[in-house]
Amino acid sequence: MSFSQPVVRGLLRTDWGYDGLLMTDDFSMGAVTSSPEGIGGGSVEALNAGVDLILVSYDPDQFYLVMYALIRAARAGALQDDALGQSDQRLAKIR
Repeated sequence: MSFSQPVVRGLLRTDWGYDGLLMTDDFSMGAVTSSPEGIGGGSVEALNAGVDLILVSYDPDQFYLVMYALIRAARAGALQDDALGQSDQRLAKIR
């Protein structure tokens, strides 16, 4: 899954050594919205796992759920500073 720590941080980032940008599949899909984490929790987990960009493509209402969850997580200190810092560095490379 796009927000799985073992897959993103473990397999992609650590085992394979991939340090490029990672973008999720569309988080409006049922696999995310119907998961126990839901689209909000999944978004937080995705960023903490090492994903750089979260795609919300066909359902604009889902965008607000994602942003609300991420803002709440940031205010609560639930977003990992190291993951965000590394993501910021990857994003800066392409700017």
